[in-house]
Amino acid sequence: MAGSVGRPVVTGHRHWPAVEQESLTSAALNLLLANEISAIRVPNMISVESCIRSVESMLGHGFGSYERVDSSVGRIGVSQIERSDAPEEYFAEVPAEEKIRDAIFRGRPHPVEVVLAALRAVWPGRVDVARSGRRRYYAGVIRDFSGGSRLHSDWAPRDAPRWTIGAIENQLAWNIYYRAPRRGGETQIWDRLWTNDIEVFKNPMRCGYSARAVDGVAAHAVAPRVGELILFCPRNLHQVLPATGGGKRISVGAFLGVTRRGDLTMWS
Repeated sequence: MAGSVGRPVVTGHRHWPAVEQESLTSAALNLLLANEISAIRVPNMISVESCIRSVESMLGHGFGSYERVDSSVGRIGVSQIERSDAPEEYFAEVPAEEKIRDAIFRGRPHPVEVVLAALRAVWPGRVDVARSGRRRYYAGVIRDFSGGSRLHSDWAPRDAPRWTIGAIENQLAWNIYYRAPRRGGETQIWDRLWTNDIEVFKNPMRCGYSARAVDGVAAHAVAPRVGELILFCPRNLHQVLPATGGGKRISVGAFLGVTRRGDLTMWS
């Protein structure tokens, strides 16, 4: 959704707010990349009716479980973190997983294309799905986060040092919510970028970090709203809170990396 943005709405911690806009802007993206704001929210990126129909297709297909990752999150699609030591497996799976994803959104706005178009309208460099030579990364993993997640961070130079995405210089994450619970399901983002010294708080027997890693750190909670696009910096420690009171928390999302040339590259 490009065009006039109106007056942005600022919410959250006054020193590290979230910004809500009618459409994505380059100014907000630059603030987010500088970690001067906690998140960008763009309501009504996908219509509620389209979300309802898409969720029917998602549930009809069924959700699998993450492999090789200590996670209870349901997913449709393949993620790089699952195949971090097996790039050939990952790229071999991409074409089939893209067909499944595209069939789910057939006849309705495709979230990956919607986000690419919004970014291309405001970003000065090239914007596209990431590639490794001629091989295309997967983008737009569908996830059921109803059970929440552990405190963690995502940072490609740390998580994928031998992949092309490992050469990025900055990273964002985007999600569009397709179903939201009555209560809970917030993405809690702390103003603490991952650095090596945080590894002392890593849980030795499972993924993620101890809550002590964010003691006294400013945070912002983004509650899911159907059809809304959110962007945040996933290098900051963050956690999805469990859904409560009934209803699932289903979203589609991917990462965005800023390359040395100033382009934006997308992958899941």
